[in-house]
Amino acid sequence: MQFKKHRIIKRHPGRFRLSSLFHAGKHKTTLLTTLGAIVVIVFLTYGMLEFISGFSLSGIVGFFSSLVGKDLQTDNYNHTNILLLGVGGEGHIGENLTDTVIVASVDTSESFVTLISIPRDLYLETSKLNGSRVNKIYELGVQKHDKQTGMDMIMEAAGTITGLPMHYYVKIDFKGFGKIIDGIGGVDLYVDETINDPLYPKDGTYDYEPFYLPAGNRHLDGETALKYVRSRQTSSDFERSYRQQKLLMAIKDKVRDKKIATDVKFLQKMYHTLEGNVETNLELRELISLSDIGAAVREESILNVSIHDDPSRRGGFLYSPLRALYGGAYVLLPAGDDFKYVQHFMKLAAYYHDEIKNPTKIQILNGTKVAGLAVSTKTILRRFGFDVIRFGNGRDKSREKTVFYYKNKENPPDVLSILQTLIPAETSAEIPAEYLEDEYKSDAEVIIELGSDYLTTFNTLDIFRNIVPLITESPAKPPEESAPSASGTPPASPPTN
Repeated sequence: MQFKKHRIIKRHPGRFRLSSLFHAGKHKTTLLTTLGAIVVIVFLTYGMLEFISGFSLSGIVGFFSSLVGKDLQTDNYNHTNILLLGVGGEGHIGENLTDTVIVASVDTSESFVTLISIPRDLYLETSKLNGSRVNKIYELGVQKHDKQTGMDMIMEAAGTITGLPMHYYVKIDFKGFGKIIDGIGGVDLYVDETINDPLYPKDGTYDYEPFYLPAGNRHLDGETALKYVRSRQTSSDFERSYRQQKLLMAIKDKVRDKKIATDVKFLQKMYHTLEGNVETNLELRELISLSDIGAAVREESILNVSIHDDPSRRGGFLYSPLRALYGGAYVLLPAGDDFKYVQHFMKLAAYYHDEIKNPTKIQILNGTKVAGLAVSTKTILRRFGFDVIRFGNGRDKSREKTVFYYKNKENPPDVLSILQTLIPAETSAEIPAEYLEDEYKSDAEVIIELGSDYLTTFNTLDIFRNIVPLITESPAKPPEESAPSASGTPPASPPTN
């Protein structure tokens, strides 16, 4: 399953534009995108405000106009991949546990950001560990070696899970996170469901303190926002990942609406407040280049995805094995025994984000004698993010070759080549007459007619067939993650057939 590489456009760093950092256009975010809400704070930790503190406005403009960006590290698809980590920090129990693990894949050619949430309970092996849950890898690296080794280990793990090379990291602790929220005056968001957590950990102790947050539109200060994204006693880790992404959107909205990025005094204050709470390997000139990309990121240019244990929904590639096999611990494993299809999904989300965000409508027709093949394939394709709107039996059951039919003869959809990374098939604009009649008519732009040559591929793609009996707990249904808006009603669930 080879991905066709995009034409790589070399981004030449130009002179730094002050407006890229300190100005937001009518329909644009700045460096303060969902990703940038964290990255801009990192920018501050590199001493930018040490210069600002002694400059007049004209001096600031003159200083930045003399700076030149530096080429960001990119992969073969011209993406820069940044690992975002949230840890407890000094004074917290498990101060080096990574409660938040998000990969931001930045398309530097199209100014698009894909945010990938990795569940903390996902279990895997690394070159330095026989096996561990994701949230303990950094901690174990620090305990057995040092902080840099710990970071190398979690970067390696993120690359193993996603199949994406990790270029940079940004690590922020709980104190820094709360300071960001309080520094911008709190955030406003819609709480989808009431949170009633009687066992929320009390900072600095082994005790608990109840946390209650009713559903509805809420204003959160730093302390409450931290509890909002950390609580999981009465919800799942997947729901918590969703809340983390939603809060980042709320931060971005607040910064944009209040034009905080233009307030030099605020930036000075945040620098001194947050010093010591953020670590990164991004250099100043790389941050300048990243800010230039961030200036072009629009609201619709952000895609949020996650992986979880509901195989009927997008990203559902994981399952929970018997706890007895892991010393009584709750862990998540990739179905199929490796991360092959998790990586495939991640690459689709990162490199073909347009198709995942605005999917082509697909119809599946079974042209074989294998009962249920169309509905099973529908589940598989939805797991990868494709939009299957109809399925059923084909014109007959003797089709040998699988064919992708498409309606737009002048402009074949890009989804055809993307589908072929999963299902080898011929393509044709000559749709059989039967499939244009009322019995088969639909709004689908692509019709997949499954032939007997697909059966071998299907057996490979059907990764849950042998492990379902081992699942001892019902999958935790994550919220729909395609558009975690900060306010308003919760997003609707996807259509079902």
